[in-house]
Amino acid sequence: MKRIELIISFALLLGLCPSIVTAQDIVNKGYVQIGTQVWTTENLDVSTFGNGDTIPEIEDQKEFYKAGLLGKPAWCYYNGDSSNRSKYGKLYNWYAVHDSRGLAPKGWHIPSDSEWTILTNYLGGDKIAGRKMRAKEFNGDNSNGFNALPAGNSNKGASYLLRNDAFFWTTTEESSGVAWDRTESPENTESNRNAATEASGFSVRCIKD
Repeated sequence: MKRIELIISFALLLGLCPSIVTAQDIVNKGYVQIGTQVWTTENLDVSTFGNGDTIPEIEDQKEFYKAGLLGKPAWCYYNGDSSNRSKYGKLYNWYAVHDSRGLAPKGWHIPSDSEWTILTNYLGGDKIAGRKMRAKEFNGDNSNGFNALPAGNSNKGASYLLRNDAFFWTTTEESSGVAWDRTESPENTESNRNAATEASGFSVRCIKD
């Protein structure tokens, strides 16, 4: 048994075995208290639900969009390129966010539209909150530690705006097939509240229960 453990440890050291990342790993990397709320400071990067079920990865952006139109949970990397993972995490459609099996670790959840509003109100309102939330390399001052990064999105079969805009899901629907999100752009100080098709691929942050 010890010999097997040594072989596995050596393989992991050399990078021969893929590491398994859990939602709790993401939380353990960092979180910050902003007002009465506690937020994770990195985008979610998990491929399983809370019960251990696999969330399908769909590399082809057109197929990713089709899965969303069918209401099937899925995730992808920006443009299907895994080199974007370490910095920007994964992009999830809204059906993965809203799935009853849970995307966030125990003790945490994906924020609702109203919880995002509590955050932006605490930071002075939508008109000025964006700059405070964005990382310094993203034309922000990151004064509260939220550390928003421009991971871009996947929408209608293509990827857009990597290193330009950040898009974050809420759990709240605006109407059937459409959910509220928050968009951060480097051109202004705002944190924009928008409604997007649930088949889109956006970043996800967690908030403490």
